[in-house]
Amino acid sequence: MLKWEEQVVSAFLPMGVQRAVSQSRKSLSDDHGPTKLQYQHIEGSLCLLYFGLFISIVAFVGELVCNKCRPEISSK
Repeated sequence: MLKWEEQVVSAFLPMGVQRAVSQSRKSLSDDHGPTKLQYQHIEGSLCLLYFGLFISIVAFVGELVCNKCRPEISSK
């Protein structure tokens, strides 16, 4: 398959595209297996999680405060 791809690219595509295909093929061959997960890989997800947690705590405390400040409705 790669030989056919190489023939088609060299025959029909411009030189810039040929270079891009060549570079992408090199980067695929440089793959060294799985990458160790680091903090920077999940930093965005954790920021969203903490933001949602903060908003939910603020809403919960706001409900508690509103409930304390509201006058009691007595049923007679």
